[in-house]
Amino acid sequence: MKLSVEKLTDSNLEDALFFLSKRENTSVFLLGNLHELGPNLGDHVNSGNFKLIREEDAIICVFCLSRRGNLLVQSELGQPTFELIVESCNEEPNKIRGIIGDWEFAKDFWQYLKDHNVIKKETFYSQEINYVLNLDDCQFFNNKDVRILEAKDFQQWQALRLDYLLEQKLPNDLSNEEFYIQFLDKCKKSMIWGLFIESQLISIAGLNAKTTSLATVGGVYTVPKWRMKGLAKALMKQLVFDCKNKLSLHKLIIFTGKNENLPAQKLYVSLGCKEVGYMALFFGE
Repeated sequence: MKLSVEKLTDSNLEDALFFLSKRENTSVFLLGNLHELGPNLGDHVNSGNFKLIREEDAIICVFCLSRRGNLLVQSELGQPTFELIVESCNEEPNKIRGIIGDWEFAKDFWQYLKDHNVIKKETFYSQEINYVLNLDDCQFFNNKDVRILEAKDFQQWQALRLDYLLEQKLPNDLSNEEFYIQFLDKCKKSMIWGLFIESQLISIAGLNAKTTSLATVGGVYTVPKWRMKGLAKALMKQLVFDCKNKLSLHKLIIFTGKNENLPAQKLYVSLGCKEVGYMALFFGE
């Protein structure tokens, strides 16, 4: 078996996009970052150098190590690619601190990283149910209590976002300045929503990655004392409405913890979401 690594360039971009698009349910972060940030490492914390692996002439893997240390990877082959990916990532200025990708590949690769002391301490892992929602089938309506957030909403949003990370036991690896820059960027691209009650932000959700036709939703959080009142569902319906009618998207991908997040699972199913497999979230040091 002959495997080779290539940097993503204009000459192989079309082939790489075809490979990822055929597997868009689990490669949405790669597609989104490629669409929004391009194939090369830049100043944005989610940017990175995109690379691919070929077996003979066929692409079998596309991956990118982001500036923040998250390895985004979509691969059709397991163990034989592990060493190649690590060697290639060692050429980057950032170290691997996490993996986001298809569960079947990522769980084995994460174990490989721990066995080879690339990851010395695991800080978070989760097997996430992956859902898809076809927006062409959705018929939701405007809700006056929900809107796309603006720069003026940052302080209220930041408080809820930090509570969400704490509740989910997710790492917060962004400085306050990076937090603010990322928020403003998403506001400009209409990628964060909030539900307000008497000017108080109660519930939030946003798009973590987006292309011209699909996006992935994350960070769905409601202030605890306001839960079980249908507010998250109202928020999500407006998000779906705007994604379809304002952003012209056709599909949303949403994932949530398999074992620990039953309310979210019920919410997504109630919106018409369908299970399509599992995603992996692994973080460490």
